Amino acid sequence: LKTLTASDPDPFNRWESGQRLAMTRLMRMTDAIEEGREPAIDDDFVAVARGILLDDALSPAFRAQALTLPDEGFIGEQRVVVDPEAVRAARRMLMGELGRRLAADWQRIYAEHVTPGPYSPAPAPAGRRALRNLALAYLVEGRVPGAVELAEQHLAASNMTDRAGALTVLAYR
Repeated sequence: LKTLTASDPDPFNRWESGQRLAMTRLMRMTDAIEEGREPAIDDDFVAVARGILLDDALSPAFRAQALTLPDEGFIGEQRVVVDPEAVRAARRMLMGELGRRLAADWQRIYAEHVTPGPYSPAPAPAGRRALRNLALAYLVEGRVPGAVELAEQHLAASNMTDRAGALTVLAYR
């Protein structure tokens, strides 16, 4: 899965293998939390995520989709017995760890993906906004110094997509 996520030429296969890779980690982490153990986050997963984040050959929209972790509802659907608190804790922990370990990369992505000019729903600016908002979410969840202030500034964006992105990360911190 790591190899497919990092380099499959078919974008769907690359996304799907990345989601499966993330689910494997999230399921293990949820199990550990339920059992009272400290969840482990392996360096290989972080390296794969970093590779996608920094691959400028991939569109910003694809990178945003590929780096969005499966949501809590989907994680719960995969479990025989669902402990919502453990699922949430595992997802937030993985997201926070990726936010911390890749903080400099997320900050660079956030700074580089400003969408200049008036709002446009076109695919290119929409992808840039999606990746920038995801970077903000990882920075805030990772408790990176200055991230909350950045999100508060982001609330003043000229479009509702960016405002909603900032509000969402601030509401769930």
